Amino acid sequence: MRYDEKLKRQSKATACIELQQAIAVLLYQETALLFHRKFQTFVILTFAVSFYLKSEAANFAQHADSTWNIPFAGNVYRSAPNSDNRGLKRDGTLSWSNPDEIYSVFFHIDRAAQLKLSLAGQTKTGAATLAIRYGDESFDVSINNESMKATAIGAIQIKSAGYIRIDIQGKTREEATYGQLKELIVESSTPELQLTYVSTNEGNMFYWGRRGPSVHLTYLTPPNT
Repeated sequence: MRYDEKLKRQSKATACIELQQAIAVLLYQETALLFHRKFQTFVILTFAVSFYLKSEAANFAQHADSTWNIPFAGNVYRSAPNSDNRGLKRDGTLSWSNPDEIYSVFFHIDRAAQLKLSLAGQTKTGAATLAIRYGDESFDVSINNESMKATAIGAIQIKSAGYIRIDIQGKTREEATYGQLKELIVESSTPELQLTYVSTNEGNMFYWGRRGPSVHLTYLTPPNT
């Protein structure tokens, strides 16, 4: 092979290698650019989805109902025909048979709110109908379940902070009593709403909560008296 032909072949080979290298670099750059664009798109989509989920979670948390279970053992009183503790059983449930008796549940709220009320109760052999009242509003509730379950009462609108009284009176029954009632269930989506009531019997608080506050005074008697 002549020397000039050899140089030509080497030149072609070098040109082919340089072309291959240039193509490889170009492919690498395009691939890197494509990956960068896709990565940017991925980051943007991830951020958007994360922002949406956080917004939805915050919105759900803001509008989710809070629930308070107010036990009758520490928060219910017979208010008619006279006031006493009759009707309450040793297990903390309320059970009575006189249709003239009215039992009242008391609790306090710290702001205006809409409250959804339910009643946890049961009957043994038949249904019972109760009248539930808040002010001028009245709801008829039927209790007809052998195990303790929640039965919806309805919604009430509270205009301002203060003590809330819910009255319960028997209307009809198919057994000896109007059933056994355990607690009033209150739900609300009002943000930061606070309810105050006797929540547990820890430290015998059902007794002390129903008894109310007391004041004890002591004094020294003068000498020679």
